[in-house]
Amino acid sequence: CNMPNAAQMCNASRNTDGSTTNPSVNLAYSDLAHGARKAGLISISNDERMKQVVKSIESYYKSSLNGRKLYRICPSSNILENLWNLTLAAESKFNPNNNPRDFDELRLDFDMAARNKLCALDVAKTLNDPTWKGFFGMYNRRNKLYRENKVKKGWP
Repeated sequence: CNMPNAAQMCNASRNTDGSTTNPSVNLAYSDLAHGARKAGLISISNDERMKQVVKSIESYYKSSLNGRKLYRICPSSNILENLWNLTLAAESKFNPNNNPRDFDELRLDFDMAARNKLCALDVAKTLNDPTWKGFFGMYNRRNKLYRENKVKKGWP
């Protein structure tokens, strides 16, 4: 490894089997909750309430929408091609001993990410979907009833 000021990275790359994990975080549910709050569809007054809303959105999506695709905004083909070229150049530089099959696998991973992880939720389009409008209406009604019962029963 002949990179200046990269001793730790070089040592780490020598001491691994070549596989790495880099878990990503799905922000779609959080983005949708923020968008709904901004659009006045729900009230979120603190972080704990935000976590509850995000959890409810995720649960609703997974249990009721049966894997229906969310509306996404993805990078243009020009941007993706530039990003691929940068990725390929970096892989070639940092892993010069890769065989062509490694690059084929890398391209498959990149293409999958280009359709999913590199895309952002289209919050406006999602919030205009009747299914999601119905969800937020139901969510508000349910929480209003909960708050009213909480006050009547003297819950904290």
